[in-house]
Amino acid sequence: MRFRWTPEKIDKLRELYVATDIDEICQYFGTKRHVIYCAAQRYNIARSEEFKKAHCYNVQPNIPTQFKKGMTSWNKGKKGIQIGGKETQFSKGHKPHNWKPEGTERISKDGYIEIKHNGKYRAKHRIIYEEHHGIKLDPYEVVIFLDRNPRNLDISNLKLISRQEHMQRNHWVHLPEELQEVIHLKKNITRIITEHGKRQNSRPETPSI
Repeated sequence: MRFRWTPEKIDKLRELYVATDIDEICQYFGTKRHVIYCAAQRYNIARSEEFKKAHCYNVQPNIPTQFKKGMTSWNKGKKGIQIGGKETQFSKGHKPHNWKPEGTERISKDGYIEIKHNGKYRAKHRIIYEEHHGIKLDPYEVVIFLDRNPRNLDISNLKLISRQEHMQRNHWVHLPEELQEVIHLKKNITRIITEHGKRQNSRPETPSI
């Protein structure tokens, strides 16, 4: 159950938070540290200066390790400094182990063929459509496979449709009859559960004897 701060609890927190250990405060309210800290911040409750001096760490600057006026850094004027030696550095033109050349194809997690085009992987069927029609597709434009086979990249199988048409095309009424029956049954079950819950909530409470 979520902890609720009543005016009485807030007043008590103001009294305790000034100079009481956080674990004792948690034990008093029966809650966790982050609840206490958040409440103290929300209601602008602070520790006393004496408590902070006695229990909080005061970070002191490390004076001996600081730069002094007039000092010169050890790497001043050393352009292209070698740390670790040339053996550990990438040579000019080096390619990472996972580099793939232009035109490399892969299968996406959704089952579409992607191809490396201008340094980036794109859906191959969209590139084919663009090159055939001499256009540049916008991100919101959808190219579908008429036979629903994402491996059939023939231009006659590709069609440009709007987002709205795409949503209508993927509506459940276009699914096989078996799946439609399951979806319809699920809707009926959900409706029955909802109506039962409403009836339960609308029943008058039985007066206690």
